[in-house]
Amino acid sequence: DGPAYVRVFVNILRDISKVETVEYIIALIDEMLT
Repeated sequence: DGPAYVRVFVNILRDISKVETVEYIIALIDEMLT
């Protein structure tokens, strides 16, 4: 099931990028507040 593996991999990448985006936004807000 190649396509199924690809779908799972893409979902994992999306979750990772979401976390990185949130951390980036928090860092930006932190910079603005200090």
